[in-house]
Order: sequence, then C-alpha cells, then structure tokens
Amino acid sequence: GLGLAQESIRVVAPAIQARVAMTAPGGRLASFAEPGGAGVRCDGALYAGYSPPSQYDPLLVKIIARGAAGGHEGAEVPASSWEVVRRRLLRACSELHLGGTLQTNLADLR
Repeated sequence: GLGLAQESIRVVAPAIQARVAMTAPGGRLASFAEPGGAGVRCDGALYAGYSPPSQYDPLLVKIIARGAAGGHEGAEVPASSWEVVRRRLLRACSELHLGGTLQTNLADLR
C-alpha cells in the first residue's frame, strides 16, 4: 500500500477524466489536434501518421478536465463545481480531432 489513511486524503479540486480508446484494431491517424483551454490536459503520445501495432493497447489519449481549487479541508466539493468540470470535459471532447481510419469511442464520450 501507499501508507495513507483515507481520512488524510482531501479533495482540493474536482477533476474528471475521459479515456479515448480504439474500438477495433488497425487503422491510421491521418490528422490530430488536442483540445486546450484552462483546466484541460491531454495525456497521450498521438501524432499525425500514427498506426497502432497489431498487438496494441487500445488507450489512445486521456482528456482530463479540472475545476478550481477552493473550499477548506473536509468540505465537500459543491455540485456546481462538478458541473463546470463536466461541461469543460464535454467541450474538450468535442474539440479533440482524430482524423483518419482509427475506430474509437470518441463519439460516445461527446
């Protein structure tokens, strides 16, 4: 284990992650553009021309949307903060561009 007690972990800011994955092997990524903006981060190593190997990991990129830090220790994150993050993530998913023949779950995330 990590040696942490659940009581010692506190939420500083809300965050939600979407995982864009291939739904079928094969294909090629002809063009690619990450979303941007405040509170949005993409983790992945995609590039135009990417072709997954035959023995592939279906995960292509993770899109993370984060809200503003605030509140005090032990306080719950208000529902309105989660809604801001949810909308930010939906916007980022709609801005992500994956052109080419890769089949993904991106439409399901939008």
